[in-house]
Amino acid sequence: MALPLMKTERQERALEFVQSQGRATVTELSLALTVSESTVRRDLRELAEDGRLRRTHGGALKADVAAVEGPIIQRAKEQLDQKRRIAKAAAELTRDGETLLLGSGTTTLEVARALVGQKKVTVVTNALNIAELLSTDPT
Repeated sequence: MALPLMKTERQERALEFVQSQGRATVTELSLALTVSESTVRRDLRELAEDGRLRRTHGGALKADVAAVEGPIIQRAKEQLDQKRRIAKAAAELTRDGETLLLGSGTTTLEVARALVGQKKVTVVTNALNIAELLSTDPT
């Protein structure tokens, strides 16, 4: 009986499968790796967060198809502590009732995250990810 793959091994095999085929469905990977579909979904989510592939509904695409998103995903992880400190300071300077303009960018995304549930402000932005994040904020 074969031992189950460790998480990193499983993710590398999933990535190799996606890269060789150009795409893969959750079901295909579940069968190929002999793990549950929920495990595959978690693995694909993590690989997508790392910019190694693009997550799609029901599966994934290889990274070169996702090249447009890759740099943003990578930049979001760079100097994250500094971005969060800036975001915290900006949120502390913000008062309820104010209107803020947040451009697109990874630091401004952290500012938006710092505002969620903390401040009652109006935010104007050209960034879909920021608009989406703030659209569900009840404050």
